Amino acid sequence: MFPPTPVPDLAPVVTALSSNIPNGALDRSAPEHPAPAQEAQRSLFEVFSSVPDPRSRHGRRHPLNSLLAMLVVALCSGANHVKNAVIFGRERKYLRKRLGFTHRVAPSQSTYTRLFQRLDLIAFQQALTRWLRDLAACWAERRTGPVAAAVDGKALRGSQHHLLHTFVQDLWLLLDLREVGEKQNEISAFQQHLAQMLEHYPFISLFTFDALFAQHSIAKTLTAAGRRGLFQIKDNQRETSFRLQRWFYALPKAEPDFETTDLNGDHIVTRRLWVACAPPDVRELWPEARQIVAVRSTSAKRRPQAAGRGDELHLYLLTGPQGQRRLSPKRLAGLIRGHWGIENRLHHILDRTYEEDHQRPRVEGAALILAWLRRLSLGLLYRRSRCRRGACFIPEKRHILCAHPFRAAKLVMGGAR
Repeated sequence: MFPPTPVPDLAPVVTALSSNIPNGALDRSAPEHPAPAQEAQRSLFEVFSSVPDPRSRHGRRHPLNSLLAMLVVALCSGANHVKNAVIFGRERKYLRKRLGFTHRVAPSQSTYTRLFQRLDLIAFQQALTRWLRDLAACWAERRTGPVAAAVDGKALRGSQHHLLHTFVQDLWLLLDLREVGEKQNEISAFQQHLAQMLEHYPFISLFTFDALFAQHSIAKTLTAAGRRGLFQIKDNQRETSFRLQRWFYALPKAEPDFETTDLNGDHIVTRRLWVACAPPDVRELWPEARQIVAVRSTSAKRRPQAAGRGDELHLYLLTGPQGQRRLSPKRLAGLIRGHWGIENRLHHILDRTYEEDHQRPRVEGAALILAWLRRLSLGLLYRRSRCRRGACFIPEKRHILCAHPFRAAKLVMGGAR
């Protein structure tokens, strides 16, 4: 009989191995998604990898993240339709290999049609909104001043959809995209998701709106949550507009608090801004009002013989909780200009450059998926792309990336920092 073999003590080995395992790796209750800081460092290509693939494994040729990444690269490079994106990818073999395509045959238009029919739109939106939220939150941590978001809607005429946008002003990044229901309007759709937005985006301290959203219920909800709201006042709030005009009746005689002069094409636009604390007669209608703003813009031709376009007076109302610091006239002017940038830098580009209103996708869900991808590509062009002359127009950027598609692929595959 052989003597029994001694059993080695494995406790030191287990302790050494467990010390190298990251926290939460052995815990089955650990969160499924990465931390916000790690999520913000991911590229758009990695975010597409987290979207569940609804297709069967049998006969699947192309990865889901590669198909979606090819659409974004094509949109950044000048393609406006799925057919143009298919032709764009078919003619660039090495670009397909760079985006992770393994099959020698390029994806066809029917491939995207079947994908749009089966793709889970809710999971697709959740993956993108989570990435955009964490990306904006990491940017807001490095910012010293308050973060403002602009809210506005846009109708897709070709597909009969109505979308509600929430954009971070200074970052020019899409934060949230909601569809307005058939029996809803922009106001009811925003009020429905307002509580959820305030919970998910705690880093946003101020929202800017046009005259359509000048509603007492929205101002009360924002004030109760400790947020500010900058509303434009027009004839839909007739009594408020009348009292503001009566308060600012002597504007031409008063010295403006802030003034800017810009060259817009052949016009010289001068904007003068006046700020005052909310008077008692305005607080009777809006108890949450803290400051009132008037902006008078004057546009004139550079040529002396040409007549100008006259003066325009715009009235605004700033609401918020008591005790907060007042905003300076310069900051208010930047917020107003930043809000109307959503019309010039988003809606106008989508209509004229991307031809969004002329597209009529017949597949259910394709209109919303393509709307997300267009806005993501536009955000990548604003934030990451460069040209030799510095800042340039979006059509020129797309023309440059069409000649250099690997630069567009780098926008999608590279980090989001």
